Amino acid sequence: MRFAFGKSSVRLDLERLITVYFTDLFATSSPTGFQGAIKGIGHVVSDEMNASLDKEPTEEEIKAALFQMHPNKAPRPDGIRAIFYQKFRHIVEHDIVNFVSKWWRGDRDLNNINNTCIA
Repeated sequence: MRFAFGKSSVRLDLERLITVYFTDLFATSSPTGFQGAIKGIGHVVSDEMNASLDKEPTEEEIKAALFQMHPNKAPRPDGIRAIFYQKFRHIVEHDIVNFVSKWWRGDRDLNNINNTCIA
């Protein structure tokens, strides 16, 4: 099989195939006109609201976010779903809060964990 990006193989690099397909479908090399598109949109977030949104989340907010996730949705590449963290929160809670806090302060990168399996 031959694809637009020149790879010839029976064994497909599925991730690359999907990435190239959707990039070609939706991306543009020169996006323009943003100012015109957002011209009529007013500011709805006050300085006070923005300051509140910029604050590091509390343990309670992190727990609430965890339990708002559907238990069986968005498994990580290792197969672990949200239900694991919900059911065993008492064991992993400190690690979760510590991770989120470090990420919020810019000490952690999400690139290695921000993956989801499309099922």
